[in-house]
Amino acid sequence: MNEETNEQYKMTDENFRLFYQNQYDRIDKLETKRENLCNYVLTVSTAIIGFYLSTKNHSIPYTNLLVVFVCAVNLIAIVFIRKTRPFIKMHQKRASLASKSNANEFNRIKKHVGKVDSDEDFFNRNRLYIYLHILIILTMIIFSAMINKWCFCQ
Repeated sequence: MNEETNEQYKMTDENFRLFYQNQYDRIDKLETKRENLCNYVLTVSTAIIGFYLSTKNHSIPYTNLLVVFVCAVNLIAIVFIRKTRPFIKMHQKRASLASKSNANEFNRIKKHVGKVDSDEDFFNRNRLYIYLHILIILTMIIFSAMINKWCFCQ
């Protein structure tokens, strides 16, 4: 039996509402996880940078490990940001497809108002987080190079 014509596979208004809401709940959870991880990494990185710059004796071996740690943690955050984006887009697409086939009134509102394409925006939230993490990595590398005299930056 064809699933499209079978009554048990028809989406009722309540099922549509639950499905649609579930997609945006999942998006919210992914964005919350991403923001929590980024905020944690930024807080830890800032504290380590402050400690690193205030340490009198930079020849202590563990101070260079702090540079590696900050760079690694920020790279992990960048990877996490990049990996969550496709899942967020998937849930948005599911909700959009469900609304196209089940919510005529809803679609008229969406068509009238429109939607901002965040993929086209050079400064969308995902990219801003990534730029910030890259900036922290570069800052740590430059400070480390200056302090350890790896370059002629002084």
